[in-house]
Amino acid sequence: MPTVTDTTDRRLLRAATRRQHAMKYAIVATVALAAIGGVGQLWSLASAAVGMVGRQSEHNVSAASADDTARVGDFAIDWVKTYLSATKDSANKIAAFYTGEGSLSDTPIEATDAQLASLPDPHPGPVGGLQQWSVVVSVAQRDSADSLQRRRVYYQVTIVVVDGTRLRATTLPAVVPPVWETGVDVSLDYQTVVAKDDPAVVAITGFLRALLAGGPDMSRYITQSYKAQPLTPPPFQSITVTSVHSQAPAPAAGSTQVRMLAAIQGTRAFSTVPMQYPLRLVVTDGRWEVAGIELFPALGTKATDPPAPTNDAAGNSSAPTSAATPTDSVFGKP
Repeated sequence: MPTVTDTTDRRLLRAATRRQHAMKYAIVATVALAAIGGVGQLWSLASAAVGMVGRQSEHNVSAASADDTARVGDFAIDWVKTYLSATKDSANKIAAFYTGEGSLSDTPIEATDAQLASLPDPHPGPVGGLQQWSVVVSVAQRDSADSLQRRRVYYQVTIVVVDGTRLRATTLPAVVPPVWETGVDVSLDYQTVVAKDDPAVVAITGFLRALLAGGPDMSRYITQSYKAQPLTPPPFQSITVTSVHSQAPAPAAGSTQVRMLAAIQGTRAFSTVPMQYPLRLVVTDGRWEVAGIELFPALGTKATDPPAPTNDAAGNSSAPTSAATPTDSVFGKP
C-alpha cells in the first residue's frame, strides 16, 4: 500500500507530466500549421499555445475561495500558537504542522490574542496542484517573561496546499515588521457646531439614550422606516451628548435631511467611554427624527500625515489634537 508521501509525489508528478505533454502537443501543432499558414500564422499560434499553457497554470492556482482562505487562515493561526508554546522538550507538538529543520526555544513564548494580519491570494507551486501561501499572524506578546506590557508581534508563515485541502508549513515562523503603515488623517465634512438645546440635538439625545442606556421610548425620536431597537441589557447607565457637528440641511425625496456627527460619553460603573456616531436626520411633520446610524462619516477633501506622538511628564505617549472652533449655530424648528 503506498504511503501518503508516495501518493502525494505521484499526484504532483502526474500533474507536471500533463502540463509538459500539453506544451509539447501545442508546439507540434503550431509548427505543422505554420508550414501551411506562414510566419504570421506561426506567431499567432505560438501566442495561443503559450496562452493555453498559461491558462492551465492559472486553473491550477485559481483565485482563492472563501473556504480556501478560511482553511489556510485557521491553519496559520494554529501553527503560530503551537510553535510559540512548544519547546525543545515538546518538539512533537509541532509535528502536525511541520517536520523540517530548526530548533525550538528552551521555554515557551507566552502570547495571546492571535489574529490574521495578512492573507493574500496564493502563488503557484513548482508543479501542478500545489499552492503556496504566505500568511502573517500577529500576537500580543510580552517583551520579557517578567514584563507586564504586551505589544503586537508579527509572524510570517509559509504554507503549501496540495489538492486544495492538504496543508503543511514549509518553514518555521519568522518575526517580520508590521504589514501596515501609518495612514493619513482625513478631514471630516461637518461645518457647523449645533447648539445643545437645538431640536435636532434633542432628538439625537433621546435616540441614543433609548438605544444605549435604557432611556425613553425610542419611537418618539426615529422615523417609521428606521427599525432600530434598544440594546438589552443596556451597555451604559447613562449617556451624555457632548457635541454635535452638522452639514447643511439638504432636500431629499420631498423632505429635508441632514448628516450629523454626535460625540457622546457613555457612563458605566467606574468608567466613561467616549464614542462618535455619524447620523442621518430628517424632518417629519415639523419634527427632527433620526433616520439611521450611517456606515461612514462624511469625509472632507484634506488629508495630512498624523502628528508625531509626544511624551508627557509621566512618560505617556500622546498625539497633540486641534480643536475645531466654528461659530455656534442653532437649526431651530424647520
